[in-house]
Amino acid sequence: MQKVALKRFDYLPRPGSLLLNRKEVEIRSDLEKEILIAIQQAEWGNGVAHNERYFLKRAIEECIDFTKKIHYIKLAKSLR
Repeated sequence: MQKVALKRFDYLPRPGSLLLNRKEVEIRSDLEKEILIAIQQAEWGNGVAHNERYFLKRAIEECIDFTKKIHYIKLAKSLR
């Protein structure tokens, strides 16, 4: 079972930071790539309605596509 907690950490004030074990994952690192692939390949549990899966998959794909753009890096640097 996996859980998500939306928290604001005082030492990480940037929105959208990818955290693993409360540590920020570096942009364009092998670990980030591995996590994004795992997210793309994740299977839906029975708790997600069939008609919602399409929209959730689209939202996830849009977020992952954004991480592949140069604007993602520029935005992350500007928020530091």
